[in-house]
Amino acid sequence: MDVHNNNLWLVEAIARAATDNHWPRVDVKAGDVAPGVNGGFQGTVKSPMNKGRPYGIPGIGLAGDWPGAWTQTYSQIDTEADQTGLTRTTSSSRLPVYQLAGEFMLIHPRVIDLGWGKLKSALVNLPDSGFVARPAVAHRAALLKQYVAAFRQVETAALDQARSTLHDLAEHIAVAITTGRRDALTALVDAQLAKLKS
Repeated sequence: MDVHNNNLWLVEAIARAATDNHWPRVDVKAGDVAPGVNGGFQGTVKSPMNKGRPYGIPGIGLAGDWPGAWTQTYSQIDTEADQTGLTRTTSSSRLPVYQLAGEFMLIHPRVIDLGWGKLKSALVNLPDSGFVARPAVAHRAALLKQYVAAFRQVETAALDQARSTLHDLAEHIAVAITTGRRDALTALVDAQLAKLKS
């Protein structure tokens, strides 16, 4: 599945759907926004299914067995797809897709806002040389902990707490990050703060 963003909710929603419905294997890729779970390059799903990527909106793309992109996008209604347009395999294999569609309809847009993924990626990808204080690993971990706390607060609609945590994150960035990189990170934090004003 292609999520094209490092948003925690998007990745966790896919993991829930796969686990709940006993999918034996799921590959979630966000592209080159951050290293994969083992620290290596993370590609994208080679499928046109995620319309979120070109439109810059939250979304997921699903590709099955090769030629996944073709069969998922242009399934013949009488041979490969059911009345919903989803490829007909077994009813249990479609359940995670239905579950994800339902979760997308229920989640508040501020939770799946792509700015959260951009901020996480910026923190994860910040080189050690971008930190004023050492060890960089400890400061990066502390910044990510603040980021996750703010995200979880938004997820539970604790917006006052989220704003406070994001302000703390901005203060930490102000003292821990070098001048050349500080402005970009501060702008990402400020963008998320602005979206929590309403």
